[in-house]
Amino acid sequence: MLKVNDLPKVLGDASSILDWQSRRGEIKEMLQKEEYGYFPPIVDCKVSSNPIAKKEFAGKGIVEELTFELKNGEREFSFPAKLIYPNDKKEKIPFFVFINFSADVPHKYYYPELVLDRGVGVLTFCHNDVSIDKNTFGDGLESLFGIGDEREATAPGKIVLWAYAMQRGLDYLLTRPEADSERIFTAGHSRLGKTALLAAAFDERFAGAHSNCSGNSGAAISRDNHGETIRDITKRFPYWFCPNYAKYADREEELPFD
Repeated sequence: MLKVNDLPKVLGDASSILDWQSRRGEIKEMLQKEEYGYFPPIVDCKVSSNPIAKKEFAGKGIVEELTFELKNGEREFSFPAKLIYPNDKKEKIPFFVFINFSADVPHKYYYPELVLDRGVGVLTFCHNDVSIDKNTFGDGLESLFGIGDEREATAPGKIVLWAYAMQRGLDYLLTRPEADSERIFTAGHSRLGKTALLAAAFDERFAGAHSNCSGNSGAAISRDNHGETIRDITKRFPYWFCPNYAKYADREEELPFD
């Protein structure tokens, strides 16, 4: 894995890393202001685990049911998650923080035994348990920050809210002695592939992102794109993004990034 301290070897000189860090800050600012909305501040988060961890999946894995309890002043919000990891691993375990379309385990996007056989753990939760995948705001994680249906131009969309929850999953894994802190990755599919990319891009503690089919406004280009357009995606799913993003419908060439 390429680390920040290795960049001068790749880029040529010590000043290059400083240039990149500055440029990285500019890119993060653009992505928040123009596409996804700004990440909310980090608030108090307590994680509780079911008292009894169970052996599951032919005895290969330990399953723990978790509850993330977040508090911002007088406002509170919680969401459930599952932690699955090998029960006989003697070395540090690499983990994925996997945001899925269902809380079910196993699921068509997650076959635990295949992952456990490779010595890998997963912290997984359903996106709808964080903020419902509909054009409505106020009842999910956004309630902690007073975000309602009348959003400001740069207010976070659902992808930011889901990514924020993935980052809290990382916070928790870094407290677990069995987790390899150098090998924790994000994972997600489609709109949640976008989420996996954003969560990792905005939190360098992640070693990387496994993003499947993130498509338009994710890993795919928007300029000179012959498939789904910004108009298409912001008309159908405006709530994934900040309201600002819709202004680039049919104006992809004016995007300050791609």
